[in-house]
Amino acid sequence: RGEDKVEEAELIIAKQRNGPTGKVMVAFHPHYLRFDNLARIPGPI
Repeated sequence: RGEDKVEEAELIIAKQRNGPTGKVMVAFHPHYLRFDNLARIPGPI
């Protein structure tokens, strides 16, 4: 059913008061409509 499917998304930080702007790659969990750090995704062992 695609519940375990995780996709990569690009988060664009276009404006920030006291920090850098730029792009960050994040993980998107479509089943939960949630974004997460890519480093937290378990990989194959």
